[in-house]
Amino acid sequence: MSLVKKAVTSMGSCCDHEHNYKLHEFNAHQRDIWTIAMFPADESKKPQRDCSKMRIVETASLEDELSCKKETIKMATASQDGSIKLWNLLNECIGILDGGGRGPTFSVAFAPHGKILASSHYDNTIRVWSRVKGPQGPEEDLTKDQRKRRKKLQIQGYWDCRSVFRGHGNAVNTCVFNPDGTLIASASDDNTIRIWTLDGKCRNTIRGHTDSVSCCAFSPDGKTLVSASWDRSVKIWRVLNGKCINTLLGHRNYVWRLDISTDGEYICSCSWDASVRIWSKDGKLLTAIGGHKDRVTSCKFVPQGDLLATSSMDGTCKIWTLTGKCVFTFRCIDAEQRSFERGALCCNWSNDGHHLISGTDKGMLIVWELPIGKVEEEKKEHYDVTAVPALVEEQEKEKEEAAQTAAEREVEDRDKEQGLSKEQQDRDLESKSVGET
Repeated sequence: MSLVKKAVTSMGSCCDHEHNYKLHEFNAHQRDIWTIAMFPADESKKPQRDCSKMRIVETASLEDELSCKKETIKMATASQDGSIKLWNLLNECIGILDGGGRGPTFSVAFAPHGKILASSHYDNTIRVWSRVKGPQGPEEDLTKDQRKRRKKLQIQGYWDCRSVFRGHGNAVNTCVFNPDGTLIASASDDNTIRIWTLDGKCRNTIRGHTDSVSCCAFSPDGKTLVSASWDRSVKIWRVLNGKCINTLLGHRNYVWRLDISTDGEYICSCSWDASVRIWSKDGKLLTAIGGHKDRVTSCKFVPQGDLLATSSMDGTCKIWTLTGKCVFTFRCIDAEQRSFERGALCCNWSNDGHHLISGTDKGMLIVWELPIGKVEEEKKEHYDVTAVPALVEEQEKEKEEAAQTAAEREVEDRDKEQGLSKEQQDRDLESKSVGET
């Protein structure tokens, strides 16, 4: 992933035209969809049949390919309704995992090898799930308990909860695996981040944020961890010792989500101030984007390339270049129905980067097709901006104005004190004169 070697754009340019490249739209959950996690793309580790390598030469192979697509996990979703759902390549639900029945499930993540997944919950816990075979043999040969377990596993797509991590003092907003799948990081409303081993031992508790930690993500090398918080900051931590390396400031409201590019060079963060920011890995602000009209709820770098996707409560998902140019806007509802507009709570890319999947606050999943040719045409027009980002300039101007106002107030206070002092002196002289008389 390479950024244009010119100064980056300021508030970003937002395309006025909207695109209707909606492939699928379906009811996925009863309530808000908080997270969409794609199944790992690495075919060498993927514990499923590879449909793409099948040769379709006869009816039997067509049926085999369809069967493969039905069995292959494409993604998982986490919802306010407390459930986690697994979806196949045909966008059919093939498993429903019970989040515990104690409130919303806020996030779900697959381990890099795809054999386990983790979920974070409102009840202060993280749950780790693994793939299982379940009881084998004919139904009549199974005991009552075995039949009951088999039925449960069939509903859950043969995934089962293997452990529950406890330790956070409030809701857990996010959980993520490190690149080799040996550690899990969790971010919580208790203002902390915890690093866990897969057997549930808390290896480290990271403190430093002064409000809820809404999101965290490992760098591709696994050596650093980046977190976003309601204290309006983004922090970079050293995983080994939990030391804060850098604090990125600039957002004017809660920082809700963040992402790290696949090459580890860039960090993006999105906020309830309706902005998105792209930073270098060492914390330098590169791009400030302000094209959404409401809270930005997620930001995701394309797996390979130089695009960024965002979702917002304004009902849209947008595709941006890394220099802040909006190349596509996808609206989550038709124009004539905007009075019933749905907010987009999350989005994620397909593993090949050709599709964007968004989740809404009404429990809908929408799959969008990204026309690569048109994207390349849109990307050709880059803004040649050599100034400092406008949002940064605006903040510097605000700082100067605030400093000037503070100086003026100081002068006024001093003059007021001097005036009061003079008035007191006059009163003293008057009292003294009266006394002498």
